[in-house]
Amino acid sequence: MLKKKGLRSKSLWVGRVRKASLTLLEVAIAFSILTVAGGFCALKGAALIATYRINTELQEFKQLLAHARTLSFTLRSDITIDLSNRPKGCALHMKTDEAICGVLKRAFPAKPTQFKSLSLHENTPSRLRFSGTGWVFPEKDLEIIDSKGRIYRMQLINNK
Repeated sequence: MLKKKGLRSKSLWVGRVRKASLTLLEVAIAFSILTVAGGFCALKGAALIATYRINTELQEFKQLLAHARTLSFTLRSDITIDLSNRPKGCALHMKTDEAICGVLKRAFPAKPTQFKSLSLHENTPSRLRFSGTGWVFPEKDLEIIDSKGRIYRMQLINNK
């Protein structure tokens, strides 16, 4: 009987060493290590997200105050900001006594802006007024407390 050249008569698996697969114990240990590492990452991640939320709300609070001052200059009218503590944080509501129409209606939202991670200190005034001439009434520092108990002071300075 003639053998054809190039063809193997044996199977590909004959002569090879087969690797043993992972045991159930090894899989359980690897899974428990990954679970512990994931728990540590989740704790650190939650703290980072809370800090990020506080910083974001502080920046938004500052931007709304700057926006009110800019609108008072632009419109040459008084802009009033009502600040209030709520059960879950504080709220800021911007309004004016002038007639607003067109595009500027979006600058004065009907609902107050909510800040869930911030609250107002007891010394903070509940109403601020930005006049069209650049004055701020009352000229006091705003004291804001975050959810971790840290106090932030924002100076309201008149243009002199």
